[in-house]
Amino acid sequence: MCYNDPNPTITISLTGVGPWTFTYSNGTTSTTVTNHASSTYTFTPTPTIPAAGTSAATTTYSLVSVSNKFCSGTTSGSAVVTVNPKPVTSAIIH
Repeated sequence: MCYNDPNPTITISLTGVGPWTFTYSNGTTSTTVTNHASSTYTFTPTPTIPAAGTSAATTTYSLVSVSNKFCSGTTSGSAVVTVNPKPVTSAIIH
């Protein structure tokens, strides 16, 4: 995404019988959702925004753990959000 674009959404798809409890992480902070009844969960991530004139910043969101009322499950997949920095422009002189 480009600097100042609206944040995308990420959807986690769950299989089995709910309700589910799961944890996802952005590599720094983990979020746990408990007793989620639907087989999909959508959230708006808050990726790292790079400073103007620097390199793009990448944030990877991964599912860390998942369980339903019967047992723990396996997780797979991740979502990568790359934010390009605000361009640096030179001053306009008349």
